[in-house]
Amino acid sequence: MSDMLWARYMISKYVTTTGHAAIASIKPSNSQTWRRMIGVRDFMVLHMQTLVRDGSLSFWFDNWLGTGPLAEGKQGTPSSSLVIKNLIAGAEWKLDRVDEALTEEDRRKILNFRIHHSTDWDQYVWTATPDGKFKIQMALERLRKSTNPLISRKLIWNRRIPLKLSIFMWCLLNHLLPFPDML
Repeated sequence: MSDMLWARYMISKYVTTTGHAAIASIKPSNSQTWRRMIGVRDFMVLHMQTLVRDGSLSFWFDNWLGTGPLAEGKQGTPSSSLVIKNLIAGAEWKLDRVDEALTEEDRRKILNFRIHHSTDWDQYVWTATPDGKFKIQMALERLRKSTNPLISRKLIWNRRIPLKLSIFMWCLLNHLLPFPDML
């Protein structure tokens, strides 16, 4: 996945100091695109899981177990260069390099994780859709908080009320009319 031109560019420009996009921060010199990407990063991590194939994913920062990155809640910043395939020998896990940083629950999840050896790239799957493919409509539905419309909005924006009056009432309720106490 990191062989894609856009991914290589973004990593070289914004992720050089931290080593992984999951822990990259926003600096005043960063572009609006990068700021927006960081703004939705946590949401994306919650709804994406990675299918481990060749094991080139970050052990600590990619959501390969389906429960979020293992680095969450850990003291200090674990190495972003540690990849899954470096902790596998044959069909067994070699957790001695990360033993001190793992909780018992983490260890149990990892040892129960089945290792599938493959030469294919690791693949990101969007968990919010049945087919695993990212769809903007599904992301927007998840991102927007579903709220019930207020009764006042239903009464203001009614087809039986002239639009001019609806706009006036909306301005009145939102304190947008130039009354003397607002000037």
